Amino acid sequence: MIEAMLAFASTLASPFISIFLFKRSMLGIISIANFYGLCFAFTVLFCVIFTYLPVLKAWLYISLSFVVLIFYYLSIWLLPPVWFFIVCPPLFGLYVMWFWLPFNFLFCGLTSKGDRSTTIGITFLLFPIIQLIMPFVGGTVISRAGYNEMFLGTAAILAVAVILSFLLLKGKEGLITERARIDFRPFGSNLIAGLVLQGMQDGIFTFLLPLMSLSFTGGEFGVGEALSLLAVGGAAGAVLVARISDKSGDRVTWLRVCALASVPLLLLVFVFPTFFVFMLCIGIAQLTISVVSILVMTMSIDKNESHKPTALLTRELLLELGRALGVVAIALTWMVWHQLIAGFIVAALALGASAVAK
Repeated sequence: MIEAMLAFASTLASPFISIFLFKRSMLGIISIANFYGLCFAFTVLFCVIFTYLPVLKAWLYISLSFVVLIFYYLSIWLLPPVWFFIVCPPLFGLYVMWFWLPFNFLFCGLTSKGDRSTTIGITFLLFPIIQLIMPFVGGTVISRAGYNEMFLGTAAILAVAVILSFLLLKGKEGLITERARIDFRPFGSNLIAGLVLQGMQDGIFTFLLPLMSLSFTGGEFGVGEALSLLAVGGAAGAVLVARISDKSGDRVTWLRVCALASVPLLLLVFVFPTFFVFMLCIGIAQLTISVVSILVMTMSIDKNESHKPTALLTRELLLELGRALGVVAIALTWMVWHQLIAGFIVAALALGASAVAK
């Protein structure tokens, strides 16, 4: 229920943040990339701080994370651009630390090597399912009423989530007693590189997909339709592959196959920049990339089975570092080619390199 409320709010608003910054705040591509880069960089910083100020009462911090996320969205909506560059990145970093770290600690602590990939896949299945609906809803609301109603609706959903998380979690999940720390040693150089490269692809997609959808469709309603359709390729197949990897114990082969399969799909979008090719190739790539994401998370915990919180915190730091590098790469690509679609080349290179690294 708690994860579902977050999925409803984030898939309603987050796909339109880039478009809001571009159309309403009149920011250029470099400025938008800087905004996302700062958000990811602050999350890296909070990963380090988290080792000294551990989150032990999960119910409290999950409730607070929704409050922080309300302020994050309202700041983007209400503040002048110069201020939300200062205010929003720390809020985003706090939200990630106070929701995703405790949440991941709780459910990954209940998994074992025999069922971990399947459990992670099923747990995160909510997001692609809800994403089938909410971007379309968001695009419809914006095109019919405006951004004010979209942001207010998102804040209302998150306000309900604050109340529900407090009522449902308090006193029922106990304490997280293991203090997390950052430890790269169990991962090894290949998995470290793989996590950073996966983060690069994720950061690029966060920035790129909404703006590319806008360039093809021309408005928020079309963006909502496109992003909802792209979610069809989500996690159902990933759960199946994850289950196979749990049974066979061979996660690396499946990961490499899916990462390498994603590369030509992304390159085809660059070579044939039509709306049909974009929807077909990215829709299929959403499936293969979700497999990569699930298996990399699984492998990260497998590498430090005896101390899962440390594995998850270290994984988060590497992913957020990769996401920051991804938007930096987009900015550099834009400076050279002045074509957003060239970002798919960078994403393809990151996925291909991650297959080799792992």
